[in-house]
Amino acid sequence: MEGRLTHAPHGEGGFGYDPIFVPVQEDAPGGRGRTTAQMTPEDKHAISHRGQGLRAPSTGPGRVSWSAEPTRALPVKRCQ
Repeated sequence: MEGRLTHAPHGEGGFGYDPIFVPVQEDAPGGRGRTTAQMTPEDKHAISHRGQGLRAPSTGPGRVSWSAEPTRALPVKRCQ
């Protein structure tokens, strides 16, 4: 995401840089000037690179499938 950093943190949500990061969409005319910590998860997901990746059509061998169904965990072999 593109945006700017604030001088002081604003908001309680998110993690990492969220309290000091204002996305360009929030600075644009009609934007509310919120940091990503002040946005709802839905609003943040709508503009985040992760949200864009999940919405992008995927074709070919690198296709990713998304399912809300739980998957079984694969066994983990621990190295010592």
